[in-house]
Amino acid sequence: MTPTKSDRDLLFKKFGRAFFKRDLDAMHEVVTDDFTYSILVNDVTRAMQIRDQYNRLGDPFC
Repeated sequence: MTPTKSDRDLLFKKFGRAFFKRDLDAMHEVVTDDFTYSILVNDVTRAMQIRDQYNRLGDPFC
C-alpha cells in the first residue's frame, strides 16, 4: 500500500520527533521491524536495525 501525501508527512513528522527526542520506542512505532538507520557517533557510523539489537548493544545515542 502506498501512503497518501498526508500519511507520509505524518510518518516523517513522528519519526523526526522520536529521533530528536531520542525516543526509540516512539521511533519503532512508525517503522517496520526490518528498518535500518545509521547515526554518526564519535566519528563512527552506527547502524541500528531492530529493537533487539538496541537492547543488546545499548543506547546508540551515547
